[in-house]
Amino acid sequence: MGKFRHTPDNDIFINNTSFPLSFFLTMESAYVLPTGTITQYYEQTVKRTASNGTTEFNYTIPWTVGDSYITNEATYAAAYLDYLNTPASLAEAKLQKISEMELYSLGIKSGHVIVSMNEFFSDGAFLLKLVHEDLSFTRVGLPVGYYVNDKDYVQISIALLSDLEAIIDRIVELHYLTDINIDVHRAAINALTTIPDVQAYDYITGGGWQTVPY
Repeated sequence: MGKFRHTPDNDIFINNTSFPLSFFLTMESAYVLPTGTITQYYEQTVKRTASNGTTEFNYTIPWTVGDSYITNEATYAAAYLDYLNTPASLAEAKLQKISEMELYSLGIKSGHVIVSMNEFFSDGAFLLKLVHEDLSFTRVGLPVGYYVNDKDYVQISIALLSDLEAIIDRIVELHYLTDINIDVHRAAINALTTIPDVQAYDYITGGGWQTVPY
């Protein structure tokens, strides 16, 4: 048996789902409390009551409209979630979408690179480590036994600075091309003029990102 409840605070409860009356009216514009009441309760096959704060009134059951409200609980819940996730303004929608896109781009940058048939990490921390080592060893040469871990932490021996720099250059290139694509999508998002268009913007499919491992 389902339950419908309208509280004195103008909250609507349908079983365990709840939302404010203001939202419920966007879904069911014809809904009204019985005249002169501030609360309402309906339990299928059991009772339907309403109150003005001091007196409770009983109504006949079944309440057909109330039954439909209970049946539509899942629809209301899904719509309310969308309602909560709707940005308050176009500017906020753009910031949200750009943030999502930039987070996606980090996955591209960290998607590994292939150099001399070996696959290496390509995230920023790994790049920084290799750059620091390159700068240090440029003066004195690579130490005996120097290696770089591949993506499976297999130690790949590196004999020449040029081999180390080839890995660095490949990662830098991936990051650079990714940053260019970020700018393309940011400009496209900022050019949109409605919230639905911003929310529907697809930066993934055919988005111009590099294939990884790169």
